[in-house]
This record gives sequence, structure tokens and C-alpha cells, in this order.
Amino acid sequence: MQKNAENMEKLVKYPIGEQDFKSLRNSGGVYVDKTEYIAKLVSSGSKYYFLARPRRFGKSLFLSALRYFFEGDRALFDGLRIYDFDWDWEEYPVLRLDLNAGMFEQPGGLESVLEKIFSSWERKYDLDKSELSYPQRFESIIEAAHRKTGKQDRGGALECEIF
Repeated sequence: MQKNAENMEKLVKYPIGEQDFKSLRNSGGVYVDKTEYIAKLVSSGSKYYFLARPRRFGKSLFLSALRYFFEGDRALFDGLRIYDFDWDWEEYPVLRLDLNAGMFEQPGGLESVLEKIFSSWERKYDLDKSELSYPQRFESIIEAAHRKTGKQDRGGALECEIF
């Protein structure tokens, strides 16, 4: 009986469906280190990236890791390849536009999701731009993030699943 208890403690946690890098790292789940790709992206000098991978291939988890990297949360990357990367590990503004959970079958569904996300960002950066179009609002949010933090954006990533 004691041997079973010892074996249960040694079980490996496979984080099936986990999409948040911080939760995965803090829970001790298995993580296949793909952080070298973050270093490659940052070093490439490109401003935009298109990550085309099949469903269930780790895009959301990778983008979550990218988020925490740009937020400067170095402790999360301890033991991973990126940890010793020549990087300032300061916090940069991160605007995460996640369209995975949207209910877009109904008219106005996309607008409803965008309104919620944009309003959240506008509160964060002390803006009231709700009368502007979404592209204008997005531009003003990026400008406000730059003004508030003094840091330029470091590129962009849009996350969505396409069926």
C-alpha cells in the first residue's frame, strides 16, 4: 500500500487543454520547452508574426508564454532555454485579443466581444473613445499604452481558431 502512495506522488502531470503558461508552470505540469522560438521571434526584428499550426498544437499556450515574457515575468522561465536570453526582462504593454470563446453565430456577437475587450483596455489606459470605430480605438489604445509605459509595442499577435 505504501508503494502505491509513493508512486501516486511521482505521477507526471500532463496538462491536457491547459492554455495558460503561468498556471502550467506553477502547477508543475509537463512543459515541452519551446521558449527558444520566443528568442528567435524577438531577435528576428519583424514586427508581425503569423503562427499557422493545426488545432490542438499549442498556439494558445505559446502565445501565453509570449505574453508573460513581454510582461517581464522572468521567474516563470527558470530552467527553460529563454531564461538566460539577453533580454531586459522589463514589462512591456500586452494587449491580448482572444476570440476563441466568442459566440459569433448571432448578429452582433463579434461587436459584443470587441466592445468588452476594448472597454477593458480603455479603462486600463484612462481613455474614453467608445464613439470611434474599432480600428481608431485600437490605435488610440496602442498610443495610450506607449504614453503610459514609455515603451513601444514589440510586435503583435492575434489569437483565434479557424475551423
